[in-house]
Amino acid sequence: MCDLEGVLVEAASGGGDGNGGRTLPGNGDVDGAGGRGVHPEHVKAAKWCRLAAEQGHALAQFNLGAMHELGHGVDVDLAAAASW
Repeated sequence: MCDLEGVLVEAASGGGDGNGGRTLPGNGDVDGAGGRGVHPEHVKAAKWCRLAAEQGHALAQFNLGAMHELGHGVDVDLAAAASW
């Protein structure tokens, strides 16, 4: 997985071109592990990744599919994972 910091910097900067959302969270598997719930930064990363994916960024599309498969920032949804 890739650089979460870059995604959050892009989100905080107000940039809307989607380029910052092309990465996956990379700070460990905390989503749903041990009942801890979804990590809030993963939710932000998923939002920005989706924006980039919808703009046609191939890496963001792949990563969004992986996020849906693994439940990083989004619910596990294998159909959505396959569609991205």
